[in-house]
Amino acid sequence: MEDYGLLAILVFLIFLLTVGLIITKKVEFVRALPAFGIVTAILAGTPITGSEYSIADYVIVKGATTLAEPMFIYILSVMLAIFIVEFKLDESINHLCLKYLQNNLKGILWVVAILTIIVSSIITNFSSIILIAIIFMPILLKIGFNKQGSVVLLLLSSAIGSCLNHGYHILYANLLSWNIDKVKDFYYIMAIVGVIALVFYIFLNSKYVKDIESIDYEQKNIKVNWQGLCTIFIPFIAVFGFKLNIETGLILALSYGFLAMGSKQPFMDMLELLKVSIYKSTRVIILLSSVGIFMHAVKTPEVVDLMA
Repeated sequence: MEDYGLLAILVFLIFLLTVGLIITKKVEFVRALPAFGIVTAILAGTPITGSEYSIADYVIVKGATTLAEPMFIYILSVMLAIFIVEFKLDESINHLCLKYLQNNLKGILWVVAILTIIVSSIITNFSSIILIAIIFMPILLKIGFNKQGSVVLLLLSSAIGSCLNHGYHILYANLLSWNIDKVKDFYYIMAIVGVIALVFYIFLNSKYVKDIESIDYEQKNIKVNWQGLCTIFIPFIAVFGFKLNIETGLILALSYGFLAMGSKQPFMDMLELLKVSIYKSTRVIILLSSVGIFMHAVKTPEVVDLMA
């Protein structure tokens, strides 16, 4: 067996250099990660071209597209997030909570928690947290929660939803090279733990909720589009009710949403929204491509032998 001792030390030094450049912000993470993977593969003896596991074909081309499914889910999720804000479905949710739960404002905590779980279980991106904050922070602050308490409630609920999110299951299954069923079992257990923590948190902090008389609330003549609100629940029903994949659920939700909101050209409106969403998703797409290249670089036979 070839002695890889000195080569392994060299790779480790390059790794330390890469980490240092990232920490000091001399090099961006999305550039440093694939560069480190490619350099490691070259030093290990992986051929540039002409092989099944070459740098050009296996590492760069296949690596850049290996996380294509999570990329597509991310773009669709951004589309849904923009749709919810654009058509003011968040305002309708807040209005309904105060209107129908004004005699039991503590119930709003449970409604917000459940809706946050649903939203984060179908929207696969960090912007889901921003979207959730935009929708629910105002109503939590209005009924008496402070900012810290509101953030904890939303983050805890969002974490539970993320554990149920099929997009994250696919992403981590690819990253860890695990069977997706194994990933699901792990995250479902984590979701149960999160639900227990959420229940205790709400019971302990519900005392901070004010009475309806002590908050600034006036009945407003807001016309709620119930058909539009159904858009939020369609992906959840598609995945957990009909066992469809999340991509299909998101596409169905957006298609239904534009029709329910009275769009005269739903297909063209969806294309326009897709264009905007791709632009907003560029950085995440590049990041996932970088991670994919690194994953394939360290999976080449030469690198595996080096690290053995």
